[in-house]
Amino acid sequence: MLNYSLNGVTVCTVRDIRKKDADEACPVRVRITFQRKQIYYSIGISLTKDEWENLPASKSPKLIEARGSIQAVFDNIKKHVKKMAEDDSFSFESVNLILGKATGDTVNTAFNAKIKALTDNEQIGSAGYYACALNSLEKYKGSAIRFMDVNVEWLNRYEAFMLKNDSSYTTIAMYLRALRTIINDARKCGAIKESHYPFGKDKYVIKEGEGRELVLTMEEIGRIARFSCATPAYEKYRDIWMFSFLCNGANVVDVCKLKYGDMDMINNELSFYRSKTIRTAQRKVKIIAPILPPMAEVIEKWGNPDKDIRNHIFPFLPDDVNPVDEKRMVATLTKHINKYIKKIAAQLELPDISTYWCRHSFVTALMKARVPESYISEAVGHSTKTVTQGYFGRYTKEERLKYNSLLLNY
Repeated sequence: MLNYSLNGVTVCTVRDIRKKDADEACPVRVRITFQRKQIYYSIGISLTKDEWENLPASKSPKLIEARGSIQAVFDNIKKHVKKMAEDDSFSFESVNLILGKATGDTVNTAFNAKIKALTDNEQIGSAGYYACALNSLEKYKGSAIRFMDVNVEWLNRYEAFMLKNDSSYTTIAMYLRALRTIINDARKCGAIKESHYPFGKDKYVIKEGEGRELVLTMEEIGRIARFSCATPAYEKYRDIWMFSFLCNGANVVDVCKLKYGDMDMINNELSFYRSKTIRTAQRKVKIIAPILPPMAEVIEKWGNPDKDIRNHIFPFLPDDVNPVDEKRMVATLTKHINKYIKKIAAQLELPDISTYWCRHSFVTALMKARVPESYISEAVGHSTKTVTQGYFGRYTKEERLKYNSLLLNY
């Protein structure tokens, strides 16, 4: 019905009869052909032979709606293909990436494509997040979940399934946000109709669970800092946990990635970008943390003895580590830190803490010390910037040291 060609790339709509009897209702797809290779994009519509032949001029409400959906998908794909063909840069990999890795016929296909795209882009953590969501969805409804089946009732049943299996609302919300992203991508490509979109007001609303209060008091922090460690392992992992807390609540991956080149020896400060948000934040905020005396002691005790600016401060990651191995090594280190900090907490009769508590405790400690909220926001790398902050700029070295030194009042 629709056809476009430029520089050897052809885009057209077809009624795909490859796997069905030609007289049955067969799926309508957009087909891209390039260098004798073909790839098909689902539209989410199936038509009989007569319906397909009558589609261009039919006044049937059903076929008018189908015609509009087909046109929307075709126009979207054509737009991206045209740009690449004009630049002589067309590839199926590129068009798949732009179109959300080809939503395909099923939610599973779209998830796997998303996971591959994230992995190829070295976003290993995000890829793992989508993989966990897909695993949960497949436990619920198998390996061939159709987009058209995911409606409000389906989502309510999935929520009930998760609750029955003792999942928290926090976990359910995480997986449903991943599913919503996949469905949003499908909607943008026209693979699902607007009327079939299941999320939002008067439809399914993702329920956010209340998080635990991951906060220690300064008195409790002090007990951890003064804890008499029985072995070097206890001491090492306790020290790294304390370093994370004092270093503006930096997470483990950021501690691992710190290099001697990140140390400003004149101002006695560390500066780094937060790994979790560096790819997505529109405004890149460099975190600056004063090197407080206990932090300097940890670096001296457990740091890399070769202080070349290219070397990591702590010898947890090799210089040439790939993203997959980096993710594994950080996870292993985090596991060790949590193992020992939980043992220490148990002996001190403190909550069942972990590395996640460092950032929350850092923020809360400064808030209770009545430190300006704008400083705390800057210290943890929040990307939003108020108009007022725009006038006076960043806090000074003296102010950073003054505020962070309040963390030593334990």
